[in-house]
Amino acid sequence: MPLDGTLYEDETLRVLRAAQERIRDPENWCIGNLAQNSIGRPVSATSSVAVKFCALGALQAVGCRAFGSDPGKYLDLAANEAGYEAAPYLNNNTDQPTTHAMFDRAQELRRAEIMETVEAA
Repeated sequence: MPLDGTLYEDETLRVLRAAQERIRDPENWCIGNLAQNSIGRPVSATSSVAVKFCALGALQAVGCRAFGSDPGKYLDLAANEAGYEAAPYLNNNTDQPTTHAMFDRAQELRRAEIMETVEAA
């Protein structure tokens, strides 16, 4: 059994993966708004007509608070490592692949924290 954290799962990781899946296709990613409809107009991230999401909008779309949540914290940490103050700044000033990579890094950071907890127990 590998001890790299890949076998450990928690709600934070599930939310990060589900939100990342919302923006996997570049056509479903946006900047400047939490979410947009099919013609690019801003809508609520939880609206049934939302088809494009920024990083935080994707969190909201999967039922997570974007600000002050554990998944949001890990996105901010990943954005910090990339030289941005917070996840929205990375999302709005880079591109979809970079935003997608931020989600990957956020999950790596969470897994590392889980491993620290497991190893300390």
